[in-house]
Amino acid sequence: MHRLPANFSAYMPSDHAATSSNVTPVSLHVNAGQFLTTARQVTSLAWGPPPRCKQALSHCVPPATLQNIYHGLVQSHFDYCSVVWGNCAKTLSDKLQKLQNRAVRVLSHSSYDADANQLLTELGWDNLETRRQKLKAEMVYKSLNGLTPNYLSSKFILRGDVITSYNLRGFGNKLAIPLPHTNYYKNTCSFRYSGAVVWNSLPSAARQAMSLTDFRRLLIKCDMAFM
Repeated sequence: MHRLPANFSAYMPSDHAATSSNVTPVSLHVNAGQFLTTARQVTSLAWGPPPRCKQALSHCVPPATLQNIYHGLVQSHFDYCSVVWGNCAKTLSDKLQKLQNRAVRVLSHSSYDADANQLLTELGWDNLETRRQKLKAEMVYKSLNGLTPNYLSSKFILRGDVITSYNLRGFGNKLAIPLPHTNYYKNTCSFRYSGAVVWNSLPSAARQAMSLTDFRRLLIKCDMAFM
């Protein structure tokens, strides 16, 4: 029998509570206490129903419906606030990837040792690391185009704004990358640093997209495995 994690919380408002001004905030499934730790967040995401339940469900629900359930109830948890915690250590990233690997095997009625990468390709899905990078790139695009609060848009500076004594040809809307003072800043914490690195790795056409819809369309075609 599976026990609920210690930090589990759920809130289901009644009809009366939904219309009241004193509504308790809904848990947003991000473990933010005095310190936000990626380990706690990944552990929270990793908790779920027993594998046998998932496998039993897969045999009585159409594949298209299963994919809708996955995107609505599972992928949304992987995506939520990934810009904040997405630069987690490889050990934690691999822990989450095992969950997606299990999901694609269940959805495709494959054996437990089937090649998950091949199944992801057949479904047309990105692995979780690639998806987090694309979501981060989308957040940078929004920040550069006035679609986010100022505290985010002010984090990024175009290279042309800080390098004025050189030929700017080829800079192509790239960002100045701040100098990290520590590996911790570089690898885990700073959206300002990691966002600029991801943005500069995008094709020029994506960086110069005229709308968010165009950017998302171009982003689908990007190979971000090298990031």
